[in-house]
Amino acid sequence: MNTMKIQLKQLDGLALAAKGEKSNHWVMMDSSPELGGFDGASRPMEMMLMGIAGCSAMDVISILKKK
Repeated sequence: MNTMKIQLKQLDGLALAAKGEKSNHWVMMDSSPELGGFDGASRPMEMMLMGIAGCSAMDVISILKKK
């Protein structure tokens, strides 16, 4: 079974930084000032939607390249 690990750090308030062990790239996440953030990055829910869209697009592109 393959496992995927990430590291998540709280920067300040709801500002977060996360990185995956495979890519080793940091991504920032934040929230609105009304909720305790700084409005300095994408929201976690947006990141989930971006990830789903990215995975779907990569699959479609890979399939189209094989034709």
